[in-house]
Amino acid sequence: MTVQQALPQLYELSGDPGFLSTFKKMKGDQDRLEQKLWDERAMLVRKHEEKLKNARGKAALIRASGSLLQEETKLKQAMEMELTAFYERTVLPEWDDLVERQQDTLEKLYVPTMFRTGVETDRSRQQRIVEMLEGIVAEGDGE
Repeated sequence: MTVQQALPQLYELSGDPGFLSTFKKMKGDQDRLEQKLWDERAMLVRKHEEKLKNARGKAALIRASGSLLQEETKLKQAMEMELTAFYERTVLPEWDDLVERQQDTLEKLYVPTMFRTGVETDRSRQQRIVEMLEGIVAEGDGE
């Protein structure tokens, strides 16, 4: 089914209060996860920025600009490694779990093209459907 072919069914679903409630809860869960992950990332960045600030302060005290450059490079590399690890160990698994829960929920609500999948073309079509639903729901809310 194409996205265009799904439109009538999407508008029909948007008139169902039970569907709207579930869809809004699902989007709220997503918003909370995004905020949580963003906050955790920001905390990691702040921690590394504080280390960098301390290293600059120490270097200024002993007038060691050469060692500061090396220390900055090491600290920046450490931050990049920690952010990469955070992304791989935390963000991706939590996001994939969320997507699977959303796929399952939307499939149970009979949203067209929704089923559990990791295939990029299917996920891309599903994303377009969800974006259309968001627009339809927002339009119904008067946003």
